[in-house]
Amino acid sequence: MVEPLDEVIERTRRLSALRDTLVKVFAILAVATVSLFLIGMVLFSQPESWEGLKAVKEAGYWRPELVESGYLKSQCDLDDSYFLVRAENDRGKKVPLTVCCGLLKGCAIRP
Repeated sequence: MVEPLDEVIERTRRLSALRDTLVKVFAILAVATVSLFLIGMVLFSQPESWEGLKAVKEAGYWRPELVESGYLKSQCDLDDSYFLVRAENDRGKKVPLTVCCGLLKGCAIRP
């Protein structure tokens, strides 16, 4: 038995609408996945300790030693990582330093 032409056209139209909806849903999911990945990288990636030690050396301190590292130090911004470093100043005296490092802004030394 042959299907009436109107039914074939209606079924084709519904399948086409379903296909278009699925394409939109998958596109939205792909964009959301990439966005969440990039946001996660920005929020949860911590600069490496060598970046903090390099900043200390570039500021003129000698023999920097990493003492502690983490997040949420009062001298640093909320989105910064911090490194507590002990290094020798230009007079040869060991001094404690806090190095605040942000993913997009680099490192800054706080005495």
